[in-house]
Amino acid sequence: MGHGEAEPHPLAGETEHPLDVGLGDTSVRETENCHEAIHSYGVRDEAETNCLALQLVGRAGRALGLSPAKADRLAARALAETRDTAPERYWNAARCRRGTGWDLGIPGARPPR
Repeated sequence: MGHGEAEPHPLAGETEHPLDVGLGDTSVRETENCHEAIHSYGVRDEAETNCLALQLVGRAGRALGLSPAKADRLAARALAETRDTAPERYWNAARCRRGTGWDLGIPGARPPR
């Protein structure tokens, strides 16, 4: 790479990367990154934080250079992993739905139905 050129994020390549071999670790990392970013804005409730974070995972993937399709797969996996594994205080299915106060209303975001 030339001087001043940023190297592409390793997930952005079109060859083998975590999205081709399994989304689990990557979706967990991106959910955690988005989760902690939401906390930095002052949201303290863990379930609300997870709900808001999950709506940002796909956008974070795109910001890292993933194609829209791969970012959508990452977001879907993050949602599934969180629903299946989050402790009770980290998930509230009744409040993390489209049309609730926790729905960010971002086009392309994935609040549960």
